[in-house]
Amino acid sequence: MFPILLPLGGGIAIRSYGVMIAVALLLGAWWTRHRAAARGFSLSHADEIVTASVIGGLIGARLYYVLLTEPSWFLHRPLEIFAVWRGGLAVHGAWIGGALAALRAMRRRQVSFWRYADAVAPALALGQAIGRVGCFLSGCCFGLPTQRLWGVVFNHPETLAPRGIPLHPTQLYEAALALLIVAVLWWFEHRTLPDLHHQPHANGWSPAGMTPRCEGEVFLLYLLLSSVARFAVEALRWDNLYWWGTTLKMAQLVSVALVVTAAVCWVVRRKASIWRKA
Repeated sequence: MFPILLPLGGGIAIRSYGVMIAVALLLGAWWTRHRAAARGFSLSHADEIVTASVIGGLIGARLYYVLLTEPSWFLHRPLEIFAVWRGGLAVHGAWIGGALAALRAMRRRQVSFWRYADAVAPALALGQAIGRVGCFLSGCCFGLPTQRLWGVVFNHPETLAPRGIPLHPTQLYEAALALLIVAVLWWFEHRTLPDLHHQPHANGWSPAGMTPRCEGEVFLLYLLLSSVARFAVEALRWDNLYWWGTTLKMAQLVSVALVVTAAVCWVVRRKASIWRKA
């Protein structure tokens, strides 16, 4: 669509992908900081964890992409590893890198992982939605050819998508699903039950008017829903990452693993919460 927002000359330009990723990071960090502070984190601790997770997420997103595309090609062109404005940030790599960096920061500050995870979950979904708009503008993460009325044709000479062919706008599919997940998480977090209204949760933070529940359920719901959404959209993606030497789509394999992990963690934490209340 519009991979270049502002050409500066000499081959240098402000690219839409980089701008949207920056917007996603800044907005997501601001919202996470606000939500973390509301959950009892000090602003200094929240800032440290957010900064660590952003840096770790960017590194993880790029390394994941590099290792699963053509590592030998990048080995001979090492500077291309840093050319993130051309696309190539994988969300699953971002989750891994961001989680590892955040865990390290949380361990140093001795703060609750699950409480922080609940704070960051809606911001992650919102960041995905904004980031996918950047993918659409630059033409990466494109879908399979389609004859549907909403098929999108990319014609810009610097687009990353095949030109002149109607394609599924998988970037917008995923962006819309991510926004829907934000709404579901917001509803889930703020829904109330008559017999539990305004009662504090014995196992964790629960503001007045919110349903008491064990910490981590908001994050686990995000992990489950986003993985299901990614699995579905991946079926219509053309530029997939595959498990080395096979036709298995890496994103779908990881999505299945994350759905199982989220479901198991949910059951285990819910049972542990009930046991502690008994």
